[in-house]
Amino acid sequence: MKGLGVSHFTEVVEGMPLTKGASEVVAWLKDRGCTVGIISDSYTLATQIIERKLKMDFHIANELTTVGSVIKEKFGCQWAGR
Repeated sequence: MKGLGVSHFTEVVEGMPLTKGASEVVAWLKDRGCTVGIISDSYTLATQIIERKLKMDFHIANELTTVGSVIKEKFGCQWAGR
């Protein structure tokens, strides 16, 4: 990951297909009052994209340190909620 451009990383994640039915399951759960989110050993750069696409409530993942638009290193776990 070190040295990879943030835009390249996000472009790859944006291009990944979601599991069939994921949007419907998240919507169904939220309609019934559930809080829905992602807890992942991946990176917040990826989980925040999925959270946004599926209209989830939160995401927890490892944070990447960036300098400018370049990934430098893994920082640790980060909680992000709405």
